[in-house]
Amino acid sequence: MVVQNLLDLSTLRLQSAFRQILTESLTVTWGASPTESSEDGIDGYRVYFNGTEQAELDAGVYSYVFSPNALGTIEVVAYRGDDESSARSVSTALVERQSITLANWTSTDPSSIGWNRSTGLHTLYSTTSSNAGVIDLIWDSRDNTLNSPDQATYFGASGHQTGISDATTAAVAPDDFYNFQEVTIGERYVLKLVTDGTYYVEFTVEGGSGGNITISYGFQKIRGYKRLR
Repeated sequence: MVVQNLLDLSTLRLQSAFRQILTESLTVTWGASPTESSEDGIDGYRVYFNGTEQAELDAGVYSYVFSPNALGTIEVVAYRGDDESSARSVSTALVERQSITLANWTSTDPSSIGWNRSTGLHTLYSTTSSNAGVIDLIWDSRDNTLNSPDQATYFGASGHQTGISDATTAAVAPDDFYNFQEVTIGERYVLKLVTDGTYYVEFTVEGGSGGNITISYGFQKIRGYKRLR
């Protein structure tokens, strides 16, 4: 038998942690199963992460806080005895793209990039003041740096604020970010997109030639969530 349920997992947010501790917590919330108020009722809810049970909660409890040590899929089911409803799920996986070219500064091709906060997908832009409201990162081949748009004099206060980390292999975004960073081919960096909510992006410089660089990225769509691997 399947327990009828309608779960709402649209809310998935980061539970704040102490700044200097590289941990992060997710609070998963859902709506009550319609079966909860029926004559037979339900025993409660189970929370799974990547197929492994994390918690078994009483009926009337509609949230769970935990700190996954990897990326993956969170599922919630209503249960009664050994019977479970179909699961509602949400993923913490990154939106990934590869082989994206940011052009030489002197080229007419785009040398800047911006991300849609809802989809996690990018758009390339020419580095001009008319694009100040959409650019999150500027590639400057003249000094081999990635730059936060709010530091560009021709953008002024209208430029987006983006932090760039030192090269890192860490699974969780670091605490320290800079408004520009000289980059090395083959290295991975973390971006902290501050404008329009805080989002984290892992950003790898795959190659370079003639002032162009080729990059790949993974965008974490959960606002404020620091886990990237």
